[in-house]
Amino acid sequence: MKNPTNYSRTLRVIGQTLEKFRAQAYDIVCYGNCYLVRCQTQEQERKVRSFPNFLRLWREETEPKANVGPNQRPPMNVELIYTPKDIERLEEQGKGGRRD
Repeated sequence: MKNPTNYSRTLRVIGQTLEKFRAQAYDIVCYGNCYLVRCQTQEQERKVRSFPNFLRLWREETEPKANVGPNQRPPMNVELIYTPKDIERLEEQGKGGRRD
């Protein structure tokens, strides 16, 4: 990674990947040189599990179902982990997408 303390770059890259994931409320925590992202999504479970930076998922059993619309899935809590190599790879992929 060119500059490990470039938080704006790191947050931009992570944010762009979360957009594809349709993540809702999320929290980003820095552990050493890695970033742990906790978020909620209503994506299909198989898509969540296939996400490259997937760590784990769980559903809140006590969460009221009243907030879920008729054609919506209940939200899942998801954790994703990003290493410096992941950030660099995702940034390069993003640049490639902007060039095309």
